[in-house]
Amino acid sequence: MTTELKNPYKPKIRLQMGAGYRFVNRVVKTNNLHTVCEEARCPNIYECWDQGTARS
Repeated sequence: MTTELKNPYKPKIRLQMGAGYRFVNRVVKTNNLHTVCEEARCPNIYECWDQGTARS
């Protein structure tokens, strides 16, 4: 007998795509770059890119 477990907790997160995120995303796409953040599907990508953590 197999019992399927369902995850009742599904957080609803509103993604904030601020100016910083849009800037970094534009640079990445324009230069045809691939980032670890995107490849790993990082859940914090919007925060990091928006705050400038990803920019150097």
